[in-house]
Amino acid sequence: MKPFPSYRIILAILLSLLFFTSFAMSERLMDGLSSAKMFYFSGVSIVVLFTVSLGLLFARKPLTVRLHWLDVSILAFWGYNCIRLAFTPYVSFDNKRFIVLTLLTLLFFVFKWVLQQDDQEKGWTVERKIVITGFLLSGLLQSLFCILQLYDINPWYSSNYFKVVGTFGNPDAVAGYLATVIPFAFGVWQLTPKDEAEVRWIRMLGMITFLAGIFVLPGTLIRGAWLAVTVGTGFCLVYKYRLWVKLRELFITKWRMLAGAFIALLLFSVVMVGLYRLKPDSAYGRLLIWKVTLGMIADAPVFGIGFDRFRVDYGNVQAAYFESGRGNAREERVAGNVHHAHNEILQSLAEGGTIGVLVHIFGLLILFRGIRQRNITRKNDEDETRNVFFVPGCASVIALFISSFFSFPLQILQTQVNALCLLLLLSLVGKYESVFNLNLGHSRRRQFALLLTVTMFLAALSLFDSSQAYGRWNDALAKAQTEDYEGAVIQYELLKDHFAHEGKFLFMFGATLGLAGEPGRAISLLEEAKKRFNDPNLWVALGQNYEVVGEYASAERHYAHAANIVPHKLYPQYLLAKLYQKTGKQEDAHRLAEEIVRAEEKTGTAAAREMKAEMRAYLQWAGIK
Repeated sequence: MKPFPSYRIILAILLSLLFFTSFAMSERLMDGLSSAKMFYFSGVSIVVLFTVSLGLLFARKPLTVRLHWLDVSILAFWGYNCIRLAFTPYVSFDNKRFIVLTLLTLLFFVFKWVLQQDDQEKGWTVERKIVITGFLLSGLLQSLFCILQLYDINPWYSSNYFKVVGTFGNPDAVAGYLATVIPFAFGVWQLTPKDEAEVRWIRMLGMITFLAGIFVLPGTLIRGAWLAVTVGTGFCLVYKYRLWVKLRELFITKWRMLAGAFIALLLFSVVMVGLYRLKPDSAYGRLLIWKVTLGMIADAPVFGIGFDRFRVDYGNVQAAYFESGRGNAREERVAGNVHHAHNEILQSLAEGGTIGVLVHIFGLLILFRGIRQRNITRKNDEDETRNVFFVPGCASVIALFISSFFSFPLQILQTQVNALCLLLLLSLVGKYESVFNLNLGHSRRRQFALLLTVTMFLAALSLFDSSQAYGRWNDALAKAQTEDYEGAVIQYELLKDHFAHEGKFLFMFGATLGLAGEPGRAISLLEEAKKRFNDPNLWVALGQNYEVVGEYASAERHYAHAANIVPHKLYPQYLLAKLYQKTGKQEDAHRLAEEIVRAEEKTGTAAAREMKAEMRAYLQWAGIK
């Protein structure tokens, strides 16, 4: 009879399940593409931590906790965000981003305990095989899913706007995820020795994952991910073939070095221009986002606008930018309803301020200082084995860093899990000084284990309750979509206490109340919603309800704000023009009608054509055209 698997192996298997978060989807839940992933990740995390608590409860040895400077930096990052959240208005501690951050912080220490071995044991342990296999296999399955979409085979999920979105619903998200997997898979394939029979299958899995990822990545049309993967895989090749030594010999003189730098700069410029010309409007849109984000940073440079406030505040800042007349026609055409800065550094600066970024930098300095103190050059078999973990991990971190300049990979749950794993693999080769050791005797260890057990039990109950609430929210939306507004309002009423801090819920509830003929209650909920959520449709709904109750000045203000958030959208301008006609502001109505007729549509729709035709008919009636 085979012995029962060790405690560490059980935890490694559970932890590897986290890599499959991206495949959680549900049509039964509201926002099932994202909420199902959150429930899956939280559920697996609870099981992992519950298993840890049971192990602590029945363990015979005292618990010794050794905290290094890297651990302290991670706790400092969590602590700063905790404090910043406490002083951020309209953001509560049940915020999903904060819950994910807390779980990832706890999982870091669990991962570390499972993967960290004594200095004498640096090889392919069973636990490391399990975790790395889970990492690569999830990337392979995601790539295969994308390949099916590339050939118009969509077994579970399809997008109306993009061809290749994986299970993320967005090409940016799936490309950012693949950018963390492809360089790692390439490194494992290239650096794992061929004569090691026990890990030959991992080497083959790395090769297949790399080839599948490379095949599908161009179909996403995300240029930042292309650049990130190119640099990440290049790093692995530079290490394997010791190209830095050859380059050092080639550019041995000062003039050769200058010539090489000039050629490299020229090639880089050509590549960047080529990538820009591939989708110029998209690139110009990023420049607009960065410009507006810099304005947000300038307004709160030290502590930022607050934890998780970017998605709420950005639309208002962009609206103010266009209202001031600083925006040009091209910026108006490429502007969108933005929830991410498409640059992780800028978003971190905007939300956490300079202090938050300094906490980030402190952690990175600690990480790379520990790596530098550990000799990573290939001197013997032991170093070679250790660098099979280090080099691919470093390549993927480099790719993630480059991708973060152009997209939002660290705002995607699955990519955050991958980043956690990469951080652990890099930390395994580093030397870090202990800050202090905490020894827990049997009684204190059991007290801690009981506390953790009760906490995880309560968290599991809360998670089940939340999943049920998201299901009922989806039912309420279905009723509203079939114009059963009274039934939808009844459903929403039952959920109001559960989602009291959820801005999107308040928006949808308020909008449904307006359609059900209760504009007064609708306005109250929508005004509360705009403190926690931002979307042009929210401001449109407020304008419509204010118009119903006869508060035309407020209606005008909200329509205009919606129009300034995304200037190329015609519907808010159309409603505003109709309001001007209704209130007798004919000059303003004529001016806005002419702008609607002349507007260059980003994507032509039947509704836009109808609005233009109505405004053209109005101008003809008024004798202007």
